Amino acid sequence: MVTEVLINGKIYKLESDDTAALRETAAALDERLRELEHAAGFGRLDKEQKVLFAELSLTDELLRLQKEKEELLKKQDEAEKELYALKHDVVELRMKLEEAKARETAMGFPPAER
Repeated sequence: MVTEVLINGKIYKLESDDTAALRETAAALDERLRELEHAAGFGRLDKEQKVLFAELSLTDELLRLQKEKEELLKKQDEAEKELYALKHDVVELRMKLEEAKARETAMGFPPAER
């Protein structure tokens, strides 16, 4: 489906199966261009250079977020490993407690009050 989008004051007719995603993407690029208008020296660039600068800015942000995601996934994996180890420790301690109770019972000690 052909969709019209506005980027940097120019209408583009683009084909996409996901019109909503295309419009959202185009709006994000257009918004970035508007934000960059306030950057020093940006006003002297021609339209093509402005779009390139915005694309570089968005790509930089994307790469930063991908790295952040990888770091968070690594931390999540480490936390899951730590949780598994702690659960293992709890099970091991419960088993030792049950063994101790069984030994006390076998030795004739009355059950401890809880």
